[in-house]
Amino acid sequence: MPRAIKWAITLVVGAAVFAFGWWLCDFPLGMETGNALGVAALPSALIMSPLGWWAGREAPAPPRVIEVQLPPEEHGDQVVVGPVPRAPQHFQPPVDVVRALAGIVDGSIAVVCTVTGLRGVGKTQAAGAYARQRIADGWLVAWFPAQSEELVVAGLAELADALDLRHAGDSTAMTVARVRNHLQTLRRPALLVFDNVTDPAHVMPHLPATGSAQIVLTSASHTIDQLGTRVPVELFSLDTAVRFLADSTGLPDPSGARTLARELGCLPLALAQAAARIVRIDHDYATYLRRYQSAAADRLLTALPGDPYPYGAAKAILLAVEPFTADETDRTPAELLDLLSVLSPDGVSRDLLALRPNADDALAALRDASLIEFAGTGNTVVVMHRLTQRAIRDRAGHDLLATLVSAAGLLHVAAEDRGKWQRDLGEELIRHLDTLRSHALDVSADSLDEFLRLRADTLYDLSEWYWHHDRRVAERILLRQALPLYRRLKQRRRQAGCLHHIGVSYLDSRVWDRAAAALWQAYELRVELAATDEDLVPPLADTCAALGRALQSTSRFRESVRIAEHEVRLRRSDPDAGLFQALARLARGQEMVGDAASAWRTALELEKLGQAAADDDPAAVAWRQQALADVLSLCGRRDVRRAARAEGPARAALNAYRRLVVEDVDFHTDLRSAVATLATVLERLGRHSDVVDATHLMRSRP
Repeated sequence: MPRAIKWAITLVVGAAVFAFGWWLCDFPLGMETGNALGVAALPSALIMSPLGWWAGREAPAPPRVIEVQLPPEEHGDQVVVGPVPRAPQHFQPPVDVVRALAGIVDGSIAVVCTVTGLRGVGKTQAAGAYARQRIADGWLVAWFPAQSEELVVAGLAELADALDLRHAGDSTAMTVARVRNHLQTLRRPALLVFDNVTDPAHVMPHLPATGSAQIVLTSASHTIDQLGTRVPVELFSLDTAVRFLADSTGLPDPSGARTLARELGCLPLALAQAAARIVRIDHDYATYLRRYQSAAADRLLTALPGDPYPYGAAKAILLAVEPFTADETDRTPAELLDLLSVLSPDGVSRDLLALRPNADDALAALRDASLIEFAGTGNTVVVMHRLTQRAIRDRAGHDLLATLVSAAGLLHVAAEDRGKWQRDLGEELIRHLDTLRSHALDVSADSLDEFLRLRADTLYDLSEWYWHHDRRVAERILLRQALPLYRRLKQRRRQAGCLHHIGVSYLDSRVWDRAAAALWQAYELRVELAATDEDLVPPLADTCAALGRALQSTSRFRESVRIAEHEVRLRRSDPDAGLFQALARLARGQEMVGDAASAWRTALELEKLGQAAADDDPAAVAWRQQALADVLSLCGRRDVRRAARAEGPARAALNAYRRLVVEDVDFHTDLRSAVATLATVLERLGRHSDVVDATHLMRSRP
């Protein structure tokens, strides 16, 4: 308000109070005029004092706006990774839990919240509702299945890809450490959800200690409560359960809803299953209750695990399953139910399930029955609750072995089609295979051969893909899982393949002794198998090549000569398939054991083969000339005339690499090797001054 107006108000109010006081003292009270004026001035002065302060006070200045330049990551695209659950159709997450999680956010330090409660009370759905809220708020949100540390690490690696933190050549441990370091310096709001933590040790090493991220851990075990602020999820109260049934079914029957809620123990999962069936099939509480009470648990279930496994939830689940298992006209929903009951509870990609015909329609029907939920961006992940999985697996008459074989076959089909693969699919298949292995413990070992064969073949196909993307993962799959299975199944051909790949992995890692041991076993197996199967001759030659390298690296030269001679015999039928490399290894081995005459004859054959080779690839030509120069130089180290034959290919290799390095700096190491080879040849020829000129060539332009 302008100051002039405020002063006007002050004067008018003061004058009015003075006039009223003077009139009151002069006329009704009959005071003398002088005294009346003195008395009237007193209240006027009292009123004028605060009003004068108000009129004369300066208006507060508007707040100063300071422009803050946010770091670049604040303006980047939002990152959301992991199978964040979609809002369920029938079950409503507890609002008090979502509010509690929102109220714990600090914004300046990493905050850990633990969401715990019985199975089926809605812990995952509560965390999912909160995650969806934070996605809408624009936060970075990452959802990690946390049943094992391997799952946690896989989820963190996926987050690394989304944040562009995975670098070429990084191990998984390096990538995960880089993600943790990034989160510890993060300034933007972020939510990390670790769902179904079974052991605090699985997540503790990976939790950021600082930064702005809020971390939510869900678990049926209270052992995680020590890690942060506890947010419990309780069973529904009876009134809440009644409201839930009324809202889900639309039935105006509070008494029937109350009876059913008591029967189901107010467990949210069981209530959701019941509501879905009532809407689709029974249409009223009384009909559902009759069917529920007439279904004895001992007829429905064949196993009751020791940890919390409520009868009410199991019976409600099996009543929801019954329409699909009883339908003989369309078996797809029942088959998918069986598959989902033995695959990973952390989610199955819809692309994998789409390998079964009519899968999408069946999944829609199962979701309508509250037997599954969708999760992930675009609803690409199908999730079945762990209680639902167990009830389906444990139901009477269920053939667990047949289900395991069917699931393993599905995974094998997916693993064979590597053209569509991405890293996340490989990690998902490994997760499913581990889950199948845990379920197989409940089946007689004598009847598992078909399942084990499918599982082993899937692992082998997985390793073939990982061989080109992550050698360490491929080695672990082959050594720890596939190889023991093939030995148990006595599949010698695949045993040899596993041992060969393991040996090459050790060879590339420069673990020479282990490489030689694994490759020697592969060699012996393939020699025996190739005697009756000509198709195994090329793989045997490849094993000879790798074994020869390993033996020479461990200075076992006599053995390397024998292996190289065998390889040369195998390769002569197809000179283009590695004969040049085999002759080079043989010549080196012969020279190192002191058989100079044989080494020289082999070197001359190598020279002749190199001259006859017709290869237009500049890199291949350069490599071949370099290898020939190395062999001729080694075999001619005691004879100047022989050594002189190495100068031509050495200079040819040097010039070729000088041209290649202009286009690709990765050839710089090869260029250095070519210079070193030429310098060695010139030293052996006594041309020391030319050695200096040769080294200058590396720094000059071609």
